[in-house]
Amino acid sequence: MNRASATVIRGYRLCSGDAPEDSRFPSGTLRMQIPHFAAAGFDLPGYFNGDFFPGSLNLSVAPALVRLKKPEIFLAGIKWSPTFPAENFYLSAAQIVHDQKTYRALLYIPDPATKVDHPPAPSLIEVVAQPIAGIRYGERTTLLYHPEAVGIETGCGQAG
Repeated sequence: MNRASATVIRGYRLCSGDAPEDSRFPSGTLRMQIPHFAAAGFDLPGYFNGDFFPGSLNLSVAPALVRLKKPEIFLAGIKWSPTFPAENFYLSAAQIVHDQKTYRALLYIPDPATKVDHPPAPSLIEVVAQPIAGIRYGERTTLLYHPEAVGIETGCGQAG
């Protein structure tokens, strides 16, 4: 696995359902997506043996950029919301290292071609993970990821 240094940043908090300014998804988008992922053949709770936070951790690798390559899991045409058209999702095994402890994680990448709301910044990657004790916005952490799945590249095009 490759390593990237990342900063935990605040997202829209829709995935977890903690967005007081947006009441469309009170239980969170991830909870809404889980049964649709299962119907498409991917058991998200099973991947984590039930031990995961039902939201996403937003990691900025700026000034580097995230480039989608070939994640291990592709879920096509997931119609998880009556509000939006079907979306594609890419998922890839990863790990987060925080305070010298390693946590199981999964890169969670809504396909930019099918995502109609809140497009991600090019230096942002979302991760679903085991609960991470004490992690806070603004903290640095380490992301371990498969280089075949995504590239984390500097402005010079060097892959990491």
